[in-house]
Amino acid sequence: SLRAAKDGTTGNTAWTVKALDSELTGSADLRWRDLATGAWTDLEATAKLQLPRLSPLFDALDERLGIAPPDAPSLPESSLTVDATVDSAVDGLRSAKASLLLSAESGAPSVAADAAWTPDGVLVGALGTDGLRATYTLDLSARRYEATATLEAFRPDRLTPWAAAAGVELPSGMNASGTWQGGGDFGPRPHRGSFDISSFEWVRKDTPPVILRTRGSYAWPEEVTLDSLTAISEGQTIQAAARYAGEKLEVSDLEWKEGEASLVKGRAEIPVPQQPKSVRDFLRQQQPIQVFLESEWIDQSRLAAWMPEEKSPLASGSARVRLVVTGTPAEPKVNLEANLRGIALPDQPDVPVTDATLTLDGDGGT
Repeated sequence: SLRAAKDGTTGNTAWTVKALDSELTGSADLRWRDLATGAWTDLEATAKLQLPRLSPLFDALDERLGIAPPDAPSLPESSLTVDATVDSAVDGLRSAKASLLLSAESGAPSVAADAAWTPDGVLVGALGTDGLRATYTLDLSARRYEATATLEAFRPDRLTPWAAAAGVELPSGMNASGTWQGGGDFGPRPHRGSFDISSFEWVRKDTPPVILRTRGSYAWPEEVTLDSLTAISEGQTIQAAARYAGEKLEVSDLEWKEGEASLVKGRAEIPVPQQPKSVRDFLRQQQPIQVFLESEWIDQSRLAAWMPEEKSPLASGSARVRLVVTGTPAEPKVNLEANLRGIALPDQPDVPVTDATLTLDGDGGT
């Protein structure tokens, strides 16, 4: 059905469309600025579209077009509302903006978005849902972007009802808080930005929860810096700082602690080839490499905080390691001393429990 009316310099219209098992309703209000000169395109218009039941339309389109995998569930019972405003002049559009609200009856968070366009080719908008707020500015002429994101106890799996309908599986057991801001060109490079993840909690099956915190910046692809990286699990902490620049990866202040007791310390400077395609590309390098790693006795109970028991390299026993690598990847000098005490391997139960000391002297010894 369609209804339209005009009164002087104002007009309005309303319509209802029934198709594909759904009903779409809409309305629009128009205000002309100068009808006396016949300037019918010099106007401002506002419109509202409402789709009270979105899932029947999605199912009908999926049946006809195959837009989702065969085993994907339907969308949750939900509604879609779109509001739009257009400002038009005699010589073309002055601006246009729209907002969208996707709301489920239950079981899924609402998703809201808005965007505004101007004739200079700039698109400004925002996107929000439970625990996530993002903003963006797209310069379509210059092909550049600026964007921000804020996470507050954001759980990706809360969006599963929406993503599953498209056949997308989201990770579960994650909870994140932090900020990001960045910008760059459309395309693979360059990109720049900074991030501060104050908390990222990951609850995994058969493994204690892990909490990650990190802060850093990037000027991709030339440089990436992690000012700090902290992982916490079961009273243990792993801390480090890292920087990639000038085709070199530097890892400093690496330390694994249990309470206040230090378990592992290390540092490294490792050359990184441009666009490596295989390990061979790394091993051909002639740039210097330096790796230092030293541990106290590490046993299965300490490893259990970080990995499931079935993936642990130890079934029982403990090991202590001191590793120094110098030279180049093409000609490395490796000094290793590994002490093994009561070692049993999970994938080789027939191998007897082992005590041993392994030594590799890269300076020409034994």
